[in-house]
Amino acid sequence: MTDNDEDGYLDREQFVDFLSEWALHQKYTDSDIDIIFKQLVESGHGDGGDVDDADAEGPGEAVSCKLFMERLESVHRDHPKYSARKAVYRVCQRLLKTTK
Repeated sequence: MTDNDEDGYLDREQFVDFLSEWALHQKYTDSDIDIIFKQLVESGHGDGGDVDDADAEGPGEAVSCKLFMERLESVHRDHPKYSARKAVYRVCQRLLKTTK
C-alpha cells in the first residue's frame, strides 16, 4: 500500500495512488472512487484505531490499511487463483455493489 506516513491509514490521495499502481484508477469515475473510499472509511470506524491522537489520521478521514488488507484476504480466500490486481479490483467492485 501507499501509506507514505506509515500511520496505518490512507487518505483519499494515497488511496488513488494505490489504485493507480495497479492501473485501476482508470476503471472508475471520481464518483465511484469517492463511493469506494467512503465505504472503506465508514466500515473502518470500529477497527480499534486510536482516534484521540491529534497527529494521526483517524478512521473519520482515512481508510485503514488493515481493514483493506482483511478485505483483500477475504477475496483471496474466495478466489485463490486471482492475481493481486484482480483481487484489489474485486474488493473495489464489492464495495461499489453494496451501495447499489
